[in-house]
Amino acid sequence: MTIQIIQIVRVRVKVRKEINRREMNILSTSTSIDEEKAQRIALKNWRGLIDRIAQLLQKSSSEQESILSSDLIFYPLWLVGAEVKFSRPFSNPRILYAFLGIDGFFGSVSQAVGHLEAKEIVAEESRVVRCQVTQEEAKTICIRHLKNTYGFKYKKVPEVKVMEVQQVYKPNYVFSCKKGAKEYIRAVEAETGARNYSLDIRFRELSCCDEDRLRSLPV
Repeated sequence: MTIQIIQIVRVRVKVRKEINRREMNILSTSTSIDEEKAQRIALKNWRGLIDRIAQLLQKSSSEQESILSSDLIFYPLWLVGAEVKFSRPFSNPRILYAFLGIDGFFGSVSQAVGHLEAKEIVAEESRVVRCQVTQEEAKTICIRHLKNTYGFKYKKVPEVKVMEVQQVYKPNYVFSCKKGAKEYIRAVEAETGARNYSLDIRFRELSCCDEDRLRSLPV
């Protein structure tokens, strides 16, 4: 049985007009919000509990929040569809289907929603995060995760068969922010408008696909 994870729409998109830039073809999920809206979302999330309490008490801070720079980057993700089978004596096996997202840089696992739509675009290598997890590694991570998860839940280790694997990239707006002497990163998913708190924390660890800028992303 083949699980269709992605409906591919082939569209050529120019990310930025620059001379002598290096480009690569990738499958990317959609960019549903523009940079202006993403910036408003990032600004909205700057205020912590202390700031909100101070605002309620009308004790405004003299420190101004500002955005130093911004960019759109593409983050790698493996989408894996797998069959989970539990054998049963004197009965047909119980079969479940699972979709997982495997982080292409760090290898962490998340629950995928199943079918996604992606477009083939041409992106600058300097804005594409290097995928450090291979396809075989993604399959191994998926199998191990499903065996552990379902084994713990049902007290029996199932057979897991990977049905399909697809690599996609998720666009994220990344803002370099400053408040007072503190500088930090705020990331917003361009498809959903959700804040990407994990990328906030680990952005500085990433590298891009441009060999001349392995340890330096635009922001």
